[in-house]
Amino acid sequence: MTGDNYFQFLKSLNELDYKIRFASGYPDDCQSLPLPGFVGKNYLSKRILFIGQSPGQPGPRQDDGYWAGEHHYNKNLGVSELRKHYFQGLVRCNIGLFVKNLISQCGLSFDDIAFTNVVKCAIKNNNFPSQRTIDFWTPYLQEQLVLLKPRLVVCLGRLAKDFFGKNINFFDVIVQKMIFNPHTTTIILSLPHPAYITRKSIDLLEKSREKFREAYKKVMLFDG
Repeated sequence: MTGDNYFQFLKSLNELDYKIRFASGYPDDCQSLPLPGFVGKNYLSKRILFIGQSPGQPGPRQDDGYWAGEHHYNKNLGVSELRKHYFQGLVRCNIGLFVKNLISQCGLSFDDIAFTNVVKCAIKNNNFPSQRTIDFWTPYLQEQLVLLKPRLVVCLGRLAKDFFGKNINFFDVIVQKMIFNPHTTTIILSLPHPAYITRKSIDLLEKSREKFREAYKKVMLFDG
C-alpha cells in the first residue's frame, strides 16, 4: 500500500470509528456507548480480524474488560486515544487472553490484528442481543469489513458465526467470497465463544489453537 493509500485508509478508519462512536437511535437493550474496536498498527500486513458478540458489562472495576473505554468516551478523547484505551481493556479481559493465546503461537501480537464486535455496545446483564439490536449494528460491521478487507476472519461465538452463514459449524475453516471484493477470498474460522471454551475443557482450547494454526497457514499459502 502506497503512502497516499495508507493515509486514505487511516482517514476512512477514523471516519468510520467516529460514525460508530456517535451512532444514535440504537435499541434500549444497549447499556453502554458504542465501542468500535481497535486496529493494530501492523494490521495491513496480516489482515486478521477477530469478531466477537458485543462488549461486556462492567465488572467491579471501571477498567475491567471491554469497559476500559467507557470513561474515556466521557472525556471526549480523540479516536486514536480511544482506540488505545479500548485495546488496553481488551488485553486485560478473558477474551483478550484467549485471543492472545491463539495468535502468539504463530508469532503474532495484537499489533497484527483487528478486533470488533457484531453489536457495538454492551447488552444489559450480558444477555444475547435482541434481533432489533443485531439488525441495527449489522450495517456498521459490513462497513468495517469493506474497509478492513480481512484475509482471515475469526468468529468468536454464534452471533459472529451466523453473520457469515447459519450453516457454518463451529471449528469449520472455510473459504468464502466477501462482499468487499468478489474476486478475492477470505478464510473464515468459526470458534465457540471463548467463555464457553475456557469453562468446558482444555481440549477445546487446544482444538481452537490447532484450528487457528490451520487457518493462518491457509492465509500464508494464499499470500504465497
